[in-house]
Amino acid sequence: GERARSQKRRERTLGGGGGDVVWAIPRHGAAGGAAVRCAEGSAPALVQVQRPGHAQPMRGYMRRRHPAAAGGSVLLAVLSDASALVRAHALRSLTATLALVESFTPSDSKVFPEYIFPSLSLVSRDAEELVRVTYARCVVSLARTALRFLTRAQYLDQLQLQQEQQLLGTSQADAEAAADAARSGARYEEDLSSLRAEVRQVIQEYLTPAGQARGGVLARCALVGEVGGLGELFGRKQWSEGVLPLLITCLNHRDPELRARFLAALAGLALRLGQLSLQAFLLPCIEQALLDNAEAVVARALGCLASLCRIKSQDGSALLPKHAMLQVAELAFPLLCHPATCVRAGASQFVAGVAEAVGAADSAALFLPMLWPLLRCTVSIRSLLAPAELMRYVRLPPSRVALDKAVRTYSSN
Repeated sequence: GERARSQKRRERTLGGGGGDVVWAIPRHGAAGGAAVRCAEGSAPALVQVQRPGHAQPMRGYMRRRHPAAAGGSVLLAVLSDASALVRAHALRSLTATLALVESFTPSDSKVFPEYIFPSLSLVSRDAEELVRVTYARCVVSLARTALRFLTRAQYLDQLQLQQEQQLLGTSQADAEAAADAARSGARYEEDLSSLRAEVRQVIQEYLTPAGQARGGVLARCALVGEVGGLGELFGRKQWSEGVLPLLITCLNHRDPELRARFLAALAGLALRLGQLSLQAFLLPCIEQALLDNAEAVVARALGCLASLCRIKSQDGSALLPKHAMLQVAELAFPLLCHPATCVRAGASQFVAGVAEAVGAADSAALFLPMLWPLLRCTVSIRSLLAPAELMRYVRLPPSRVALDKAVRTYSSN
């Protein structure tokens, strides 16, 4: 009836009646062969796939179609386009489209390791930084979608084994079912390891010296800002051993923006990795950043410390323990008298975070004596909790010239 005709019209609008949605959209722009025409014709059409108004129809479409058909046409028709803008929009559209897939057959579970990731293997080396930045922002979403495919396929496999066991119901069937379940679990772990290796390879492409030599810090900043979403894929052990060492190399990069971006993501990473990894790996990174020659990096490190003081672990205790706060306070508290306003503001936020985390008694006994040389008068514990009020009692900072001279004198001695 009318509903069927409306459905057919909607499918024709989306491309469902005559081919793949995403493949048909850029075809008109690419036919001209000119980069300008591609950018003006294909990119706006690709954006339409990602708009909220298309989300619900696309969900129904993707339930009926093979996921490789939805993403594969983009890869084949658009990722080789001459326009960087079109290639970037193709990556976003591919990521958004695959994220809409909610159900699929078991045979489709291999679409990522066998089709998607191999087709994207060279995107991180694209000549245009726009494409590299876009892929850096999309790779985490693609990895999470791939993990969902893998987990869903494992669930369907286990469900099928249980149904077969219930139908047979013999002791021999129980033994065969147990063996099949063991093989299924082994395949899942093997596929999971392969997926982790694929994603780790992309991270290496961006963060290792070979990847850095290709230029462009924006792509690495984009990846570092998104990489915290990979915690579910790697788990705590794999994070600490495989991914975290690559991220820590960002602190050695000459660009302060990348160092600051790493520190901005560090508090979230610490919550996922736990207290032991925080003290063993992350806290030394923060201490190194407090000595950085870029004021923005120092301010970001202080902000990270303030956030860590307020974060609670699963058992309700402070993620940053009291002895670690004492250790880092020796470096951070003197920054209340730094010439840069952003650094002083970050230091006052850290003082407030410490006072809030340890309470009035420990603040007065342990941390307030460390602040006396930096203050012009006696302050109350309540003043420590208010950064703006605390800054009124801090001694006037030295000038930049005087500070640089003191640093050079100390270094020469």
